[in-house]
Amino acid sequence: MAPEQLSGKEVTAKSDIYALGLVLYEILTGKRAFEAATLQELIRLRNETEVTKPSNLVRDLDPLLERVILRCLEKDPMHRPATRAAGGRGAAWWRSAGGGIRRG
Repeated sequence: MAPEQLSGKEVTAKSDIYALGLVLYEILTGKRAFEAATLQELIRLRNETEVTKPSNLVRDLDPLLERVILRCLEKDPMHRPATRAAGGRGAAWWRSAGGGIRRG
């Protein structure tokens, strides 16, 4: 759940981007971005701490992918990628999130 949603503020499409970041983080690391026993503890963790970088948990993680995830997990919705996934504009959203596909 996005920080703004936890604090009762307006929920927007950027809240969904945060949720996407949480899902990607958990899929790639096998861990939750924030572990808390209570809702109050979860709110405190999200407000006072930063998420552990995925590359600290996953060896050889593509830096671009990490950048995308961390941008999605920005606390301030204004710092998250623009939502342009609808209407065939997913590539523009991907570029705004961090670039393109790294080929190697």
